[in-house]
Amino acid sequence: MGGVVFIVATVFAQVAGHIALTTLPERQIAQERPTMTALVLLGLFVFCGAVGFFDDFLKRAGATPTA
Repeated sequence: MGGVVFIVATVFAQVAGHIALTTLPERQIAQERPTMTALVLLGLFVFCGAVGFFDDFLKRAGATPTA
């Protein structure tokens, strides 16, 4: 359950950081959209978290033997 908290917090921080950067004055350099690298890393992080959650769920349900 703690992994879900980390994933939600990371996604929230990414979105909040992007919103904060888009509200900068015109004089400062800010990107209009998240970079492709940020999206790929965020997607990878969420995917790995989902695999871990699914694995834990199967262990708790008794579908797979514990190691």
